[in-house]
Amino acid sequence: MNSSRGLTTRRMLALMGLLALVGAAIDAQTTWSDHAYRPQDLGLPLQTVIAWALLGLLMFLPARRLAGKWGQPATAASLALFGLVVIHRAVRDPMRSGGLSDPSFWFALVVACGILIGAVILGRLIERSVTRRGFGWPVAALTLVTALVLLVPGLTGQRADVEMLPERRTARDERPNLLLLVWDTTRADRLMPYGADRELTPNLARLAGQGAVFENSWSSSVFTLSSHTSLLTGLPPTLHATTLRSQAVQQTTIATRLKQMGYRTGAFVGTSVLAGGNGLERDFDVYDDRVDPPVCDTMIWSLVHDVQAVLADVLPFMRGNGLPHWFQDFQRPASEVFAAARNFSRRDDGRPWFLFVNVFDVHWPYLPDDESAARFVRDYDGPLDGYLFRSDHYPENYAPGDADKRFVGDLYDAEMWRLDQQTDTFLQELDIGRGDVAVVMTADHGEGLGEAGRWSHEHLHGPQTRVPLVVYAPGRVAPGTRVDANVSGSDVTPTLLGLAGLPSEALATMEMAGVSLVEGAPDAEREVYIQDYDNVSPARDSHAVVRGRFKLILRGDQATLHDIIDDPLDEVDVSSVHPELAAELKSRLQFLLDSAPDASGEMVNLDALRALGYIGR
Repeated sequence: MNSSRGLTTRRMLALMGLLALVGAAIDAQTTWSDHAYRPQDLGLPLQTVIAWALLGLLMFLPARRLAGKWGQPATAASLALFGLVVIHRAVRDPMRSGGLSDPSFWFALVVACGILIGAVILGRLIERSVTRRGFGWPVAALTLVTALVLLVPGLTGQRADVEMLPERRTARDERPNLLLLVWDTTRADRLMPYGADRELTPNLARLAGQGAVFENSWSSSVFTLSSHTSLLTGLPPTLHATTLRSQAVQQTTIATRLKQMGYRTGAFVGTSVLAGGNGLERDFDVYDDRVDPPVCDTMIWSLVHDVQAVLADVLPFMRGNGLPHWFQDFQRPASEVFAAARNFSRRDDGRPWFLFVNVFDVHWPYLPDDESAARFVRDYDGPLDGYLFRSDHYPENYAPGDADKRFVGDLYDAEMWRLDQQTDTFLQELDIGRGDVAVVMTADHGEGLGEAGRWSHEHLHGPQTRVPLVVYAPGRVAPGTRVDANVSGSDVTPTLLGLAGLPSEALATMEMAGVSLVEGAPDAEREVYIQDYDNVSPARDSHAVVRGRFKLILRGDQATLHDIIDDPLDEVDVSSVHPELAAELKSRLQFLLDSAPDASGEMVNLDALRALGYIGR
């Protein structure tokens, strides 16, 4: 078949449409395979078909011109449609990690060439079929088969809306339901239970008054994934070895332990940094990490994503204040996270549930709604906005002053107030007042708001590592309890297991560095550790140990000692005043680091990490 024998626009469009359907089917199936833990519905295939159809329209003229020269319209259409997607998919990650010097790049390129040869063969088969039997029924048959491949998994798979599943009621297990609630990027000193001046969190204050407040709680790291892994394993990053450079979660998590104890388990997260596929989702009955539309996980979307990123460098209107794409920001609001978690809790089958809920609303960018801003954001006429240094309008070489810092702090506070309101609604919907729900509320790390020139959560100083920890457990924790001993994110898993009824003798046999905080207050001289392996270059790693009122921070060979009571921002080095203590803490910290597993490996979720400021900064 050549141009003289009917290379019509209609026929070429039909070929492009058919091949777009084939591409969408392959793409959707690959995405489902990569995210097998997710529910399957029709959202992914329908969105993927639309994306491939739009690509087909974009590539129609090049394919038609190529077909006119070759006289092989199906082959030309196949190459034009699949070429960009396949080559981009194969080489994008090797190019970004090692470039031409990375052997995996050349291997990926060979694979891509093999797939393109397959595309040519597909085109030739279509050519022969059409030549022998006419254009109609072979195309119709292939279209039908492809449509079934696209739609059947979505029609027969697990429904995403667990609220629609029929309830199965059996005899009620009397053990408490457990909620681990993580307010991502929340510093303790902005919260009312920790003495904040502004009334941002009255609902959290009420909850805290009915339980225990741990006044000196420290994050395990300043990176979302490694800190959450500590929360879910009871191990510091030094021991679980899940870091930005090696994001596989290999240690036993609380989901596994509670599942073995007869709990049903659900996780609902607000950020792609906690996306499953690395082991974090293991033994959660539901692991809900779909923070963006399903199509954003496909091969074709990665091409769209990178095209905009390239164009944004030269076309100002394509920029998004540091976010890589208008339709994908790698996070979702707390309202959506809470709604999904609530639906899971309502399906009662007699077993107690464990809910892990991460809400990401106070993380950068700071974009409070109008009501929250009206309450807490004071007048400001400076150049900053909620996107801060990554804003498209940030003045070059501008140094924020006190008014700028106050404004950014107001934006952060306004978001905190809204999150407090939404959390209270969620807890009321869970009806925690019945007394059968135990709540552990904490944060993965804090946030710098310009104090001592520190922003975001890139250091182990003061507000970036001091986080809230509130435990509400009627009958287990006395209301109004306040504990001033140092505690850590590593204590969360053993605390939850203790609340589930696991005896202290059993906890002692488990490989966890943390302790249960419902078995009594920790020793006043207990040491807790904070590790930052979460940098592209190991040279930027830093680590800290806290004992009593002192905190030693080690970066390379440089160690500084800080009095966390007199100097909450960790600005003053008091090593010369306490040289023996500084030497002892440095020695103990160094011993722990020297015995740590290798924390090197492959970074995944590169786009999410860049979008949220963890790399490329």
